[in-house]
Amino acid sequence: MSTVDEATSAFTKVLNRIVKALDGSLAKIPAGPVDASMLRGLTVDTDGIETPLTEVASIDPTDDCTLTLQPYDKDSMTEVGKVIRGAGLEATVQEAGDVLHVVFPPMTEARQAEVSELVATYGSDAKESVQQALRHGEGTVTTYSEHGRLNDTQAQELRKRQQDLAAQANQQIDAQVAHKQQQIQTLWEYQPDPAGQ
Repeated sequence: MSTVDEATSAFTKVLNRIVKALDGSLAKIPAGPVDASMLRGLTVDTDGIETPLTEVASIDPTDDCTLTLQPYDKDSMTEVGKVIRGAGLEATVQEAGDVLHVVFPPMTEARQAEVSELVATYGSDAKESVQQALRHGEGTVTTYSEHGRLNDTQAQELRKRQQDLAAQANQQIDAQVAHKQQQIQTLWEYQPDPAGQ
């Protein structure tokens, strides 16, 4: 594999991680009635092994704003609650006997605007990460050129590839953000806004 191909492959992996991280962050934001996918990626320490939450507890929606978790092992209840509280889900966790209720705020018109803005912020942060990767990629091109690993033509080709890949990643980010915002706008039926009553 040529130096250009190696550097392109490494750059692509970085961009894929950025896009995947955004996808994970957006999945935690309710765009409609809550479902178990909002807890995707959460793990619980069971006997020193990080275990996916879905293997530690059953997860079922109780209503549009509430997920009910029933840990298979009652002794893991505290740990499950701790993981959910630390996940940045903007939800409250309530213990009720042998179950946990994860309650998300109802989607009022004001909350919808707030959540839509949060989605835009996540998108902006992801695009900034792409720009940082591009700056780092430029540094790689410079270093490789200075050390004779790339001639001028190869350096130009690598820069072009990195710019094209960054543009594609930004398009993916825009599409993810637009899709999530569209979901937020269309899937929720407004609950009465307590402040507006």
